[in-house]
Amino acid sequence: MLTFLASIILLPLSSQTGIAKDIPYAESGDPLQRLDLYCPAKKQFPTIVYLHEGSLKGGDKSEPPYSKIAEAFQSHGVGFALVNYRLFPANPWPAPIQDASRAFKWVKTHIQSMGGDPSQVYVMGHSSGAQLAGLLSTDVSYLKANNLGLRDIAGTILMGTLMSDPLQIGGRSKESQEKMWAKYLKPDWPSADAFVQAWPMAHINKDIPRMLILIAEAETTNPPILSQAIEYEKACEALGVSIHHEVLPNRTHMTAMQKLCEAGDPNTRLILDFLRIR
Repeated sequence: MLTFLASIILLPLSSQTGIAKDIPYAESGDPLQRLDLYCPAKKQFPTIVYLHEGSLKGGDKSEPPYSKIAEAFQSHGVGFALVNYRLFPANPWPAPIQDASRAFKWVKTHIQSMGGDPSQVYVMGHSSGAQLAGLLSTDVSYLKANNLGLRDIAGTILMGTLMSDPLQIGGRSKESQEKMWAKYLKPDWPSADAFVQAWPMAHINKDIPRMLILIAEAETTNPPILSQAIEYEKACEALGVSIHHEVLPNRTHMTAMQKLCEAGDPNTRLILDFLRIR
């Protein structure tokens, strides 16, 4: 409890910048279960909880250009939480998604004391971080473990991720699936079924928050990120869920994320519009 209380007072100590770093969001004391929080000077601001990429095996909130992206959104009046989470292989599934849920709960609980609007907490991720953000927004079990529900998420922004498990891509034979499972997935996942269930397409339901899916022009066909997004969009819209996808011209898997910190980036504008920031 002391670590949580201490984390709450970190922000006033850096009030000139509105930045607090290495806030613990879980009681375990694990150094990976920490977040950096960037808060604008305005009141009742929306906040994005951001999950980094790295194939669930690498990446860190301290790496460039994450802080620059957070500062860019902060300058537009948006709070931004850069989240670290436990990684493979030291922490097999479901550790990463459990941490994503804990981090969201921490922000949802504490952002009002820092001037933010707790009803306007969004989830965003890139690549494997988007897989986590998408799963958190569709499979209620992870939020439910923290006494929350899908409707506690104001909205979700996904960048550069499949919506369904890669074992099914290209009509792979059962033998091919088994080889892929044994070679790439088995050390980190408890079962093939757990892997299949770790994707948004497996949990389509009417309570999914509204969602913006951003797809770089270079990643529209291989893997089939665009076609899966369209399939997911249609299935959700049939249940009355608002899903919208955009293809980002002249962007690759990485530059789609990296350029969010650049002044006048049109894709940043898409996200701000989704947050209803003018």
